[in-house]
Amino acid sequence: MVISRYLEKRLKEWPLLKTKEIFLLSGFLIKIGPEVFGLVNVEAMACGVPVIATNIGGMPEVIEHGRTGCLINTQYIEVELSNCVIQLLNNPKRIKRLGLNSIDRVKGNFTWENSANRILQLYNQIVSGK
Repeated sequence: MVISRYLEKRLKEWPLLKTKEIFLLSGFLIKIGPEVFGLVNVEAMACGVPVIATNIGGMPEVIEHGRTGCLINTQYIEVELSNCVIQLLNNPKRIKRLGLNSIDRVKGNFTWENSANRILQLYNQIVSGK
């Protein structure tokens, strides 16, 4: 899978890496396009997989740029995506750290229990008139 010719060209600089192998070898998920919530991103994060996604839709609420993954601007997608991918490939320890942070973020914010508690709080505010 080739995201862009620019990224393909940049990845050719990476020794022993073919463009389509990046998703298998890298240990991170790339998601391009708008989503209201991005369940696939949360699922990846729950498994300790850092996510690279565009900064549109609900992604900024899910992904903390630099802490659980990378958010890229759609106006500069080729350059920012390439830079983020190359930076992660050059730093496997950072991939691991982002993955651990991702697990913590999901546990703290996106479990069914957390969702149910937020809904209960909302209902209680509505009933109490606050």
